[in-house]
Order: sequence, then C-alpha cells, then structure tokens
Amino acid sequence: MKTLKNSVGRDVEVEDKSTYVKWSLFNSIPDDKLYRIPASRFKLRNVGYSSNKQKVPSKPGMYDVMGADIVRGKNGRVQHLVHNFVMDFPNDMYKGDVKWTKDWGVPEILICNAEIPIQTGGMFGMPADDHGFSFVTYFMLHQESRRTLASGQLSPQLKLWQRTIKLGRSVRKGCSFKFLAQCENVQEVPISPSSIKGYNGKPVLLCDT
Repeated sequence: MKTLKNSVGRDVEVEDKSTYVKWSLFNSIPDDKLYRIPASRFKLRNVGYSSNKQKVPSKPGMYDVMGADIVRGKNGRVQHLVHNFVMDFPNDMYKGDVKWTKDWGVPEILICNAEIPIQTGGMFGMPADDHGFSFVTYFMLHQESRRTLASGQLSPQLKLWQRTIKLGRSVRKGCSFKFLAQCENVQEVPISPSSIKGYNGKPVLLCDT
C-alpha cells in the first residue's frame, strides 16, 4: 500500500500497481489517474445481516482492476461493447504462474459498463434525448482467485460466482450481481434532493444482466 494525492489534494491509500495488468479499450483515462483502492474501503453485509444489520470491510476482491474508460457516443448510447468493438486482448497479458482455464466456470476478464445521464431528470430513468456517457471498467481474475480455483477448494464467494455464471444472468434472490459506487466527497457536492446522498456507497442490484 502507498498514499497518493488525488486531483483535489486529498490523500488516497492505493494498492501497488506494479503487479497489475493494465488495459482499456479506448485509453481515455491515463493509468496514473486511475487509483486502485483496497477492497476493504467498501462495507458489505456480514453473515447474519438480516438480524444484526452489521456491515464489515470487504475481503480482497476476486478480480483486479485493469483499467477504465469514460466515453460518449456521437449518435446514441455506448452499449454491447463486446459485440460492437474489437476486444484486442494480448495473449500474454497475464504474467502470473496460474493460467486461466474455462473449466473453472468463471470469466478471466470482466467488463462492466455503467451508463450515466448528463442531463438532470427524475430519480429513475433519464430524458429520452440524453444518451449520457459510459463509465467502463475492466477487471482481470485475481492471482489468489486463480490459485483457489486451481486447487478445487473454492471459497463461498467463488462458488456463488460460478453459480451465477452458469445461470447466465443475475436474479433478485440467490445469484445476484451488484454494483457498488462510492463518492468520496459526496457531502461537498450540491445534489438535490439531499436525501440521495444517503445512497452513496450502497449496492445496486442488477437483474437480468
């Protein structure tokens, strides 16, 4: 771990980048502007949450961040990246000793595309003429996850991820995929209504994705 200054002069604790694979499709964000913060910064539901309502720091993630892009389409939304763009992943991009195999039942590379409106609107949905922009993040299967998968002694989270991939979609109960975004200086941002700030750092359940 090391501490860096971000663009507004705040100290940010980040993980060492030297062991990470670095890649993005559009190269819109320089790697030195991408901070890989430790997973423990995020609070997740603990075992027995339904009764104790306790959240605890996340354990290390199953994937590492490779890169990110912020892009905007000229005539519409940027969607279906895998089908509409050439994903030119180098064959030797992962330098570790445990190579991925499809027999593990989980993807080696994970791509998430968050569509964000530019115009203000209601809490749900966005104006029809606002194509917004996309915040795309790229992830590589973590080295420790590879070792665990290769050993066959899977952790509960890897077992759940395998089941979700086998199902082929995220559903409300059981195999659920959630996206969690957190704004560090949300209290300084003029957001109306202010009650929306209470959703900062809360997971979003993505169904049928």
